[in-house]
This record gives sequence, C-alpha cells and structure tokens, in this order.
Amino acid sequence: MDDDDFAFIFEDDIALHEDLAPENATEAILHGMELARADGLLYLGACDFDCAPWRGADHWVGGVRFEKCASHCTHAMAITKGKAATLMQELHVSVLTELYVHGDGVRKAAFIIDQQLKMYSQHHNGTWTVGTNFFSPQDEWRMFAFGAFYQDKLTAHSTILTRRRSLRTLLAWG
Repeated sequence: MDDDDFAFIFEDDIALHEDLAPENATEAILHGMELARADGLLYLGACDFDCAPWRGADHWVGGVRFEKCASHCTHAMAITKGKAATLMQELHVSVLTELYVHGDGVRKAAFIIDQQLKMYSQHHNGTWTVGTNFFSPQDEWRMFAFGAFYQDKLTAHSTILTRRRSLRTLLAWG
C-alpha cells in the first residue's frame, strides 16, 4: 500500500443512502478520493456538519454533491496511509490515554476524537465530503446526518462501545 492509497473505515451500523444507486456510489467515491487525495481524508457520511465557510468550493457529479465541511461523528470515511500515520498526532490525542487510564473509558475517548476531527477540518480548510445533498432518511436524524452513507439506527444494531475494550487495542494500528 502506497502512502496515497486510501483505506475505508465504516461503523457497524451504516447503510448506503437509498437515493444513491450502488453503481453510482462507486463513481462518487472514486471522484471524492481524487478531490481528497492531497488532504488524505475523505468523509463519506457524517453528523453535525458545517459546510458554510467553504461554500463555492462545492460541485456536482452524477447527482452527487461534493463539499468541504467540518463534521464530527464521521461514521464512514476514507483515509490515506500517509494521513493515517500522522492524523492521531495532528489531533493531539495524547489526552486519550489519560482519559482511559482515569476510568472515563472508550466512549469518552471516541467522543473526543469526534470533536477533534471537526476542529481539524475547521483548521485545515474543510474536509471533502461525498453526498452532502443526501440527508438521513430516518426522521430522527434527517437534519443532523448527511452523506453517501448514513447511520441506520432502525435496522442495524450497533455493537460499537457496548463493551469495554482497551484503547491501546483500538489505536494499535496507528
């Protein structure tokens, strides 16, 4: 794997948006990867988004809108090997070890990573996001979650953070 090759990270409760046909999703993701190659980070689905500061950088391809945004709860993303090697340091996550050691556990650590990803995007001219015209089809999340992938809270029952795991295990690949 080269430094500019992407790997994908998905939470266990995501679904492809119903308005994005699978054959168009591949094209959209590949286009998003080209947009994000220099940054090394691409959001495929997120929550609590702010794209306003980067309006004008957006464009459409095949019915899919691409925008630079700052978001957290990035439940679907792609990251290059090169960015994966540096992102944790760029997020200043040394605080995570302190949180885990003092008993706040993985849930609090995950929340802090979410918040730091949003701040990272705000300070790095936004993060390219695939499908900002697709909002969650589930009423509860309709105006909060967007992207080519959404968290399917109705049919997919997440196992994320339902049991305590070592933070060291979660971050071992980095």
